[in-house]
Amino acid sequence: MEYQYVIKKEAHLDRTVNIKKLIGKRVISKGGTVIGYVSEIRVNSNNLQLEGVVVDRNFENPIYIGKSYFSKLSQNSVILNVELSILVNGKKVVTLDGKVLGRVKKVNRRGNTNEIESLVVSSFWRKYLIPSSEIKQIMASVQIKHKHDATKIYLWKRLKQNSNL
Repeated sequence: MEYQYVIKKEAHLDRTVNIKKLIGKRVISKGGTVIGYVSEIRVNSNNLQLEGVVVDRNFENPIYIGKSYFSKLSQNSVILNVELSILVNGKKVVTLDGKVLGRVKKVNRRGNTNEIESLVVSSFWRKYLIPSSEIKQIMASVQIKHKHDATKIYLWKRLKQNSNL
């Protein structure tokens, strides 16, 4: 089909993506993990710019991801330029010498951004608060620096704090 163009400064049709066909396509993290599937595409009503997508994750809460975290948008997928910090929950936390501290129970972020402020790590009877400065890398597990001395949060300290409320 041959199109007739009515454009001024806009991109040529060949350099654009059909947003309608993007619904149902995969959203992939920087490391290649499939986050979910595009269920909605959100556009700013004032300037008509793409603002982000809503990602359906089957039986988990949907995620709204802003365009600043997009690396590439194609007819087949949305590829992100980051690993999502909210998906760190449940990952094992280990030191560089192989000591397992426990699993991530909560991710404290800076507002609604993807930046991690700290992680709450739980192991049997202990909880640790690990600041972002102590995180070396996040892959299949969370690796923290070798000489990390995590702040322990004991059960009785947590109860004592709650009694002051």
